[in-house]
Amino acid sequence: MVAVNNIWYYFRNKLDADPQDETLRDLPINSGCGRDCKRIIDAYAKLKAKIDPHPHCVDPLVESARACISIYWHG
Repeated sequence: MVAVNNIWYYFRNKLDADPQDETLRDLPINSGCGRDCKRIIDAYAKLKAKIDPHPHCVDPLVESARACISIYWHG
């Protein structure tokens, strides 16, 4: 099992989707931006848990999470 120490792996594990931004592997969870991104991912994971029975809703949710993380990470 891979240690979840960066946002790429955290996103992958919590949302069961590819973050599609390899640079997130360079963003430690315990950094300032990493903590902000972790909070975003956690919020999206809670929402995903509520809509998971409706797969047509999951893809837009994951795409939105990617966009939100990108804003924090890349500005």
